[in-house]
Amino acid sequence: MRLTFILLTLAFLQVSAKGTAQQVSFSGKDMPLLKVFESIKSQTGFVFFYDANLLQQGKPVTLNVKRQPLETTLAQVFDNQPLSYSIVNKTITITAKNPVPVSVNAVAAVVQEPAFAKVTGSITDENGQGLNGASIMVKGT
Repeated sequence: MRLTFILLTLAFLQVSAKGTAQQVSFSGKDMPLLKVFESIKSQTGFVFFYDANLLQQGKPVTLNVKRQPLETTLAQVFDNQPLSYSIVNKTITITAKNPVPVSVNAVAAVVQEPAFAKVTGSITDENGQGLNGASIMVKGT
């Protein structure tokens, strides 16, 4: 009885693992990336997140895959592309492979240190007596 239970449990786990594995089949020559993404989305349920302007930089893809894992297919799609991808949950995010470098001087011009001035003195009332609990605040902060 126990052996039957163990074998049934293992069989159900195996079926579950095969059900969640994402396999892709696609065949096409010089296909735009958008068509490839639509095919992958319809086969796997994964959605693509990208900037339309960024996708214009992509090159057409020639691909012939049959029942390959999603990761392998995506590696072939993005080979020799100026784009890269990352997968989080069921979302595939497309980004530029080499972001535009920003010079240090440009960053320094944008981010400037605030100017600080040391203020000293005492707060008194009209009789010259010190005020307890008084504080100074810079206007507009």
